[in-house]
This record gives sequence, structure tokens and C-alpha cells, in this order.
Amino acid sequence: MQRTRHLLIAAVVLFAAGSSAASSSAPIIVPPVRVEAPDRVALVGSLAGVPASLGRFQVTVRDIANNPLNNATVVVDLSRCGDLRLCADPLDPTIVVDCAARTAVSHTNALGIATFTLLGGSLGYSTAAPSSRGAMGRIFVPPYPDYGVDVAVNACDLDGFQGVGAHDFSLWLTDFGSGVPWARSDYDCSGEVGANDLALWLEVFGEGSMSNSCASLCP
Repeated sequence: MQRTRHLLIAAVVLFAAGSSAASSSAPIIVPPVRVEAPDRVALVGSLAGVPASLGRFQVTVRDIANNPLNNATVVVDLSRCGDLRLCADPLDPTIVVDCAARTAVSHTNALGIATFTLLGGSLGYSTAAPSSRGAMGRIFVPPYPDYGVDVAVNACDLDGFQGVGAHDFSLWLTDFGSGVPWARSDYDCSGEVGANDLALWLEVFGEGSMSNSCASLCP
């Protein structure tokens, strides 16, 4: 009986030692939250006070046990997108825009889902601010920005003025001609500005759902 007890203790010690060695060599990091979001979003205009449905997207937040988190704060951060601006008024009471921080904030429902439609546009070549290329936006849940999602952000209203129109088309052509993959004009998120992006822009222009720009564009 005594020998069996000693063997059992030795086995437990060896198991603990093995577990300790494994954890020290390859620690398992479990995210405190899991954020599910699209890899691209669009800043859109409106028509008669109604935001264009093209810009609607959802963010789902879950805890470490994969349960949906209710009333979690979700931040869409455009602070790295120097050529993009949000509308000061999002035309949605569930979204709060902070112009200084360049963020839009909403909260999840009982299913862990926050729904956004971001009103805004681009300043195109009218600004000397750093311009976005690729996934420069960020969607996260405070206080865990490291577990967020990087997103590419585009805008059909490339001058942020008088809705989607002829001058925006001219600015898109300038982006296309530059050979630079500006995220603002890359509507299919292919990593380049090309013919398919033009077709998507023309579709938006033709349907007229973005005839109005922001009443007040964030500075």
C-alpha cells in the first residue's frame, strides 16, 4: 500500500513537472474577448436623412467561453486613416461619433451584435494628412484593442461634399491613375484600384442613395 502511494505521488509530480515545462515553453494565450467583424467597411452618404444601406455591417463580440456579450462597447477607430472623415451626426441614436478621436462607438445587443452604418467621406487629395493604404481602420472592444480586427475603409464620396457626384468620379480617376492602392477607392478590397471598383462606384452613383454628404464633416 505504501509503495503504491509513493508511485502515485511520483506520477503526480512528473505530470506537474511536464505540464509546467510545456507551459513555460509554449504558453497558451486565451483572448479575453473574440471580435468578429468584416475586413472592409464603407463610409457612406445618405438620401433624405436615411443612411445608405451599403454601409451597414455588424460586429459580434463573444467571451472566452464563446458566449455572446451583451452591452459590450464596440469601437470603430479611423485615427490611422488620415484621408477619411466621419460625419459628426451619424443619423443613428445608437452610434456616438467622437470627431477628435476619429471613432464611432456602439454597443452590442443580447446576441452580442452591434450594428453600424458609418456616415462620412474622404478628403482625397485635398489634404496633406497621411492617406490610408490597406487595412488601416481598427474595430475593437475596450480595453482589449490587441484582440480587435484591422479593416480597410473605402468611401464613394471622395471629396466629402454634395454627395456622390462628378467631382468624386474625377478623384477616383486620379487614384486609379496614380497606381497606388488607396483603400478609399478600392471598393472590392482587392488590394488595387481597378475596373471593378469603377463599376461599383458607378452603381452607387446611379442608384442615388448617397446624394447627400454630411451636414457637418468631422475636422
